[in-house]
Amino acid sequence: MQVLLSKHQQINLQSMISPRQNLTFKQLSIYYEEKKLEPTQQFIESLDLRQSGGEYNYAAYLLDVYIIRDPIFRLTYRKV
Repeated sequence: MQVLLSKHQQINLQSMISPRQNLTFKQLSIYYEEKKLEPTQQFIESLDLRQSGGEYNYAAYLLDVYIIRDPIFRLTYRKV
């Protein structure tokens, strides 16, 4: 049992590679502009949106596909 558990890979949004790599984050930028906020590069890097090889992960994909609408981060689907 321990051998099986040690081989088990945990799947989460950070470990999955984004199906698209040409992400723009336009909606996220618009959200920050509306709130009169300017995210720093350090803040963006702290979101862990890239794999160790530099590819965007699935969390980055969701940020690019969905629009943040309110402070409690209710997400609304944007057609792509």
